[in-house]
Amino acid sequence: MQRKGISGLTAADLARLDRSINDSVDVDALTEFSLLSKESEITSSENVFDVRFSTMNLVSEVVAKIVGFDVAPNDIKSFLMVDFYDHESKMSEKARGFEPVLNTLFSFKNHVDSFYISYLQTEWL
Repeated sequence: MQRKGISGLTAADLARLDRSINDSVDVDALTEFSLLSKESEITSSENVFDVRFSTMNLVSEVVAKIVGFDVAPNDIKSFLMVDFYDHESKMSEKARGFEPVLNTLFSFKNHVDSFYISYLQTEWL
């Protein structure tokens, strides 16, 4: 009996998925530039995982509890740090206030294989 993972796929299923990814090129995944130039920055076995952060909301009462005193909005500087898969940590620019505007896009280029798919199904960003 083959053991199934959280996704319900067996090791054989994941191996078949790996082969099918490596054997095919998804034209829809290519950019307009890629199609025109017949080049792509990613191969058919790669994927780019994008994460966008627009704003954060910090609760002034919670911030005051953490630092031990009331804080004015201009005294607060914050940033966002993201750890994903096997990439180095990425950080946003610093922003001020209790509702800082980040407008940050993090992109992570990944080789798609059974381990990566399993990671996406079981781990948190």
